[in-house]
Amino acid sequence: MDAQPNDRKVGAASPPPGGLKRWLPVALIFLATALVFAMGWHKYLSFKTIGLNYEALQAFIAEHTIAALLLYMHVYVAVVALSLPGGLVMTLAGGLLFGWQLGAPATVIAATLSATLLFLAAKT
Repeated sequence: MDAQPNDRKVGAASPPPGGLKRWLPVALIFLATALVFAMGWHKYLSFKTIGLNYEALQAFIAEHTIAALLLYMHVYVAVVALSLPGGLVMTLAGGLLFGWQLGAPATVIAATLSATLLFLAAKT
């Protein structure tokens, strides 16, 4: 069998990983966090906001339980992955709005997904 020629010289170091591809995930997280703070959306993550809209939220959940649960999980992933202040509020709101039977598993799944996203972004 003929050996395939190797273009790399023996002892030559490969180019260091870097550039835009390496920093893109971190840059996207930073830009998304900056957008949330610039738009003031982080102010809506409070017990006061949940208390003022509790009846409307309960009505929406009663009519669209699955959609509301998926929406909650998406928002939870975004809040935790962007490291926004409000993770505690989101966790308690899940139990308050959905009950512990639905809220606890949804919160655990969403927290796991957001931690995985952060890990993958940091790994690059």
